[in-house]
Formats: sequence, structure tokens, C-alpha cells
Amino acid sequence: MGEHYFPVRVQRPVAPPDPCAHIPDGAAIRFDTNFDHEALFWRAPDGRAAAFHIDPSLGWRYQLFDEIRIGRRFEVFDRPRFDGHAEMIYQRAIGKRGTKYDLLKWNCQSFVHYCYFGTAYSDGVRVWGLRSLLALCAAGIYFGTDNNN
Repeated sequence: MGEHYFPVRVQRPVAPPDPCAHIPDGAAIRFDTNFDHEALFWRAPDGRAAAFHIDPSLGWRYQLFDEIRIGRRFEVFDRPRFDGHAEMIYQRAIGKRGTKYDLLKWNCQSFVHYCYFGTAYSDGVRVWGLRSLLALCAAGIYFGTDNNN
């Protein structure tokens, strides 16, 4: 009997779809963490996804997207709004190179807001500050009253 040869199909590994393919340069990204960490999406010159952000321990960073994300979910919450806006965002982000992190004055949210609108603003700090103030007032009222009766 003759030998039978069966064709062997070699399947090449298929690269997973790029989760960032739809994201334009300059898009504002929010990562799902213990706190909402925000960054600015940008493609590196070699085409890989990267981002500008303010890191609590390292300050201003330009880092590969996957290094920041580390498996966490993310959402795009804002996109450049007019012609030339992405370039403006980029110039503002680059202009803050070397900036150190400050929870109250210069955090990731205030950095993204500054790059988009030209003024630093952070909802998270304002909400945190208001909650702290209300807690202090409530504690003062509670401990300031005569609880012996």
C-alpha cells in the first residue's frame, strides 16, 4: 500500500486586537483603580500606545500604555474638541515635563484638565476636601455637645 500524506495546516498565532486602535491622540483616559487615575493617550513614534500622566511617586511621565494599565479597565472620557486641540494638549503636556506630583495642587486629574483647558482643576480633591471638612464639622458638633445628659 502506498503512503498517505495528510496536509498539515500550521496556524500562526493571531495577535489580539489592539484595544487602543479607536483612541485618538490626546484622548483623556480614566483607569479603573482604587482611585480614578487619569492620563492622556498618545501614540509613540513606533506606533505603540503610550500616555502622558502624573504619577504619585514619580511625577510627570511619558510611559507605554500597557505599563500604566497593567490589566486594568479603562475608559475614554474626553477627546480633542477642535482642529489643533490635540497639538495644544500635546504642547501643554510636554511643557509640564519635570513636574512633581502634589495631591492638592498637581495630581493626575489637574494635569489632564490643564492640558485640555489651560487651567488645573481636580474634582477628586474638591470632593475629598469637602467630605473631610464635613466630617470635621460633624465631629466637632458631636464632641462639642454635652453628652452626659
